Amino acid sequence: MDSPLIELKHVYKSYEQDLTVLEDINLRIGKGEFVFINGPSGAGKTTLLKVILCIERSTKGEVWVDGINLKRLSNSKIPYLRRRMGMVFQDFKLIENLTVFENVALSMEVCGIKKSVIEQRVDQVLKSLGLEIKKRIYPRRLSGGEQQRVAVARAVVNDPLVLLADEPTGNLDAGRAADIMSLFNEISARGTTVIFATHNQELIRSTAKRVIILDQGRIVN
Repeated sequence: MDSPLIELKHVYKSYEQDLTVLEDINLRIGKGEFVFINGPSGAGKTTLLKVILCIERSTKGEVWVDGINLKRLSNSKIPYLRRRMGMVFQDFKLIENLTVFENVALSMEVCGIKKSVIEQRVDQVLKSLGLEIKKRIYPRRLSGGEQQRVAVARAVVNDPLVLLADEPTGNLDAGRAADIMSLFNEISARGTTVIFATHNQELIRSTAKRVIILDQGRIVN
């Protein structure tokens, strides 16, 4: 890999003096690559994704995304970086007073995209995830699995440069999980880098993707 899209160099993340969540992480991920992050609960998977998205700042080391050193990125520039990245959170983070359509459209609206383009793209993504009949519904009226799919739709609707996913199939049945994986594979094939954190060993075994295993904050494979 000559010039990785994402590179972490000796990255540490500590919250307290005696609580180190990430320890000496060295990682290179190429453009369009699809990578699984695997490991037990508490291994540091979620924190690793947050460091890449710049939700958390590393305590030591350097994180590079598309040639940008996040250590030197000012807080005012972080929103512009995130417009090029999508994130599927474990707890969904949907806005309760917005409909499904509005939740998904919001990430396009903040980028100044034309309304007609937004409507067409959002409808397309919702249909691909079996959510077209739910688009006028509010999140509180959705099941956990449906909320998970809305979170995925919101993350992918902009065709992001990088897509980060934290257990995106955790609340889905096998059929819906396969649909999500197909969508992520399509996005990766178009050039988006996908980093997919999961406990699901069966999901990992069903693919031929690179797997990075975390244990107690360290890469062990």
